[in-house]
Amino acid sequence: MIADMHVHTNYSVDGNSTIEEYCQVALQKNISKICFTEHVDFNFYEYNRWKFNPKEYFKELEKIRSKYPDLELLSGIEFSEPHLFKKNLMIC
Repeated sequence: MIADMHVHTNYSVDGNSTIEEYCQVALQKNISKICFTEHVDFNFYEYNRWKFNPKEYFKELEKIRSKYPDLELLSGIEFSEPHLFKKNLMIC
């Protein structure tokens, strides 16, 4: 089995590709499992925005899971070094 267990989509501040684009590439490369590890950044001041929207993200992920049943699509969260930004840390 070939898997990619750490990718960021356009739901992360450092990702540009969509969930579906990753799935299409995975099928081309015989990758059978992907774990989307989106950034959940509470440090608004570092990026000047929050990008992760859990409601939209999980809605799209479920839609794509139905469209690509041969791929195992996992999801995880990556908290981006909040210990480095203690003064600016904002929790919503």
